[in-house]
Order: sequence, then structure tokens, then C-alpha cells
Amino acid sequence: MARINKAALIADVAQVAVRAHVVAQDPAVAKAARVALDDVIRAGQSTADLGREVVDAWNRAGPAARRI
Repeated sequence: MARINKAALIADVAQVAVRAHVVAQDPAVAKAARVALDDVIRAGQSTADLGREVVDAWNRAGPAARRI
């Protein structure tokens, strides 16, 4: 069974962590993240609006509406 070189693993993890930090600090990445967050918030609001409209339509189409 092969052994894991702990020192090499730690060095690799540290290198990946530094690279991830650099990428996260990139202005284009930060801007895209803000835009994506705004899109997610709007999608959540739209989904809530849809839910309310479905409930309202369900209630309008209830038994009283069928007596016509």
C-alpha cells in the first residue's frame, strides 16, 4: 500500500488555498458574484410571487366559483 507524503500534501493544500484566495479577490470574480447574488435574490422573490399567485388562483377557483 502506498504511503501519503504528508509534507507534500500540506504544501499542495497551502498552494491551493493561496490560489483560491487570489481568485476570490479578482475584481471580475467579485463583480460576477454580486450579479449572481442579485439574480438569486430576484429569483427567490419571483418564486414567492408565483406561490402567492397560485394560492390566490386556487382560492378563486374554489367551490364558490363552481356554483356558476
